Amino acid sequence: MKRIIMMMAALLLTMSSAGAVEMFTLKAAGEKTIAATEMPNGMRFRGYDGKPVLVNFFGKQCRYCKKEIPHLEELKKRYGGRIGIIGIHMQGRMMPQERAQIAGKAGFNYPVFEYEDNMAIVQHIGSRARFNGSIPFNIVFNGKGEVSEIIPGYLSDKDLEMIFSELLKK
Repeated sequence: MKRIIMMMAALLLTMSSAGAVEMFTLKAAGEKTIAATEMPNGMRFRGYDGKPVLVNFFGKQCRYCKKEIPHLEELKKRYGGRIGIIGIHMQGRMMPQERAQIAGKAGFNYPVFEYEDNMAIVQHIGSRARFNGSIPFNIVFNGKGEVSEIIPGYLSDKDLEMIFSELLKK
């Protein structure tokens, strides 16, 4: 599994865009807008400069996604502003009651965006990372915006801790 992840990351790192640098904006009601700039080896997210960022593709009906969300929330609590987590919901729109049910009473402690509002960036990231729509799916960028890991499937709290503790050492 680790070998597959590293091969996928290497593939993404070697892919470069032939044209100009693309710029995108993640936006949603009630969330801050995040500008993203494509880089040859990844993507840089404004407001997260110098910080590792995890982009989590998830869905409201995915049981492994629901299992992963508390780990992401705990990770964000533990590391606070030293890391970035961005959620992108992929299964239709979440109604406020669904959002509350998934995130718990406190709500998400990181920004969550809807696929329908952000199709261009999701499709762009997806094509470069070979994302086929299976969720959960995670892409980790280091503090320089370079792809560090591409992880299809569920991430345990131990996996997340290991990834971010290593990135924060660098």
